[in-house]
Amino acid sequence: MQNHLEYPQDDVFLPYTQGLSINWPHEDMETVSIHDHDSDVYIDPKFEAHVRNINNWSLGPLFASAYPSLVGTYCASS
Repeated sequence: MQNHLEYPQDDVFLPYTQGLSINWPHEDMETVSIHDHDSDVYIDPKFEAHVRNINNWSLGPLFASAYPSLVGTYCASS
């Protein structure tokens, strides 16, 4: 972002974090795996691959409302 000083972190934080989505299309419990041999909980590889793909991330309407000049520079969700 070339003009990052126009968007102070304190102002951007709430609209950004409240509207951020990774658009996970599965059940919440499919984000983790429990291994039988040690009963530890691990991030499921399918979920990790989904999160690592930036195309799965989007920002909601609150961010667009707060920063209309940035619309079109990110993937928007409804």
